[in-house]
Amino acid sequence: MQAVHLLSELEKVTEYWSPQVVGQVNDQYIKVAKLKGQLAWHQHVV
Repeated sequence: MQAVHLLSELEKVTEYWSPQVVGQVNDQYIKVAKLKGQLAWHQHVV
């Protein structure tokens, strides 16, 4: 397993709203994205 500095990885992202995979833990991908403007938080009811 290799450590990843999330802030350094986020600085490499140049486009807004374009998630980039920066790592993996087991079978889960870790993604970062730059956002622009207001984000409307919401939830999905199951």
